[in-house]
Amino acid sequence: MFYSSEINKDFDNIDKFILLNVKVDFKWTLVTRSLVSEEMTRPLSVFFAMTRLKLQKEGRNVIHVIASNQHEFATQKRWSILAGLNPSAIFDIYFIGPEITQSSRRELGGKTTAMFVPGLYHNVADDLSSPMLIVAFNCGIHEYTGTSDDTWSESLPVVLSKRVPIVLTSYTASEAQLDVGLFRQLDPTVDSEIMGNPFCGMSPLRDVDGVGVYHTNEIISIIKFGEGEGGDSSSAELS
Repeated sequence: MFYSSEINKDFDNIDKFILLNVKVDFKWTLVTRSLVSEEMTRPLSVFFAMTRLKLQKEGRNVIHVIASNQHEFATQKRWSILAGLNPSAIFDIYFIGPEITQSSRRELGGKTTAMFVPGLYHNVADDLSSPMLIVAFNCGIHEYTGTSDDTWSESLPVVLSKRVPIVLTSYTASEAQLDVGLFRQLDPTVDSEIMGNPFCGMSPLRDVDGVGVYHTNEIISIIKFGEGEGGDSSSAELS
């Protein structure tokens, strides 16, 4: 699987991106497109958020992906698409999390470098290059509140202290509201935007509680620093 030499930007969702830009030696079906979407949803979700935030810029762009795991390691090459979509930019992406087993640095091509950093964000953040964006995928942060496994209570203040936009994804809108709410409790002045993600994974996942299906990164939340009391546009674009 590889990308076209020149990225066709006439896409507004993950399926169109795959059909226009991912070249394979087999016939596309819904199943094969769904499988590829699960590899592409993370970097394309970041691209979508950067577009909303008008963050694409020339030069070096540092992104911290917190609570990273082996999925990020297995699909690391897909992140080079960010440079393909922003040819004048250089991307340094730090994948940080306790499930990362060892430190490593990988040149991904397309002016994109991946750094894998074991550990909890609040323990390692000060040792990393300052980010222009912090991202967490499908973390369900609220589910850990008050439990013995809660390390987010130490990491969230550090995330907020960076004073850069924060991107969260969730499986459902209700989870997204709860996760964003934790940030707003710590800093009521932040602005938040919660919406359906056109670059979520296409493979349907069954809800174990029996409430339909959901998708990887189905809801995307953007938290940014404004002035005054902050705001919440969470209902405007949810599907």
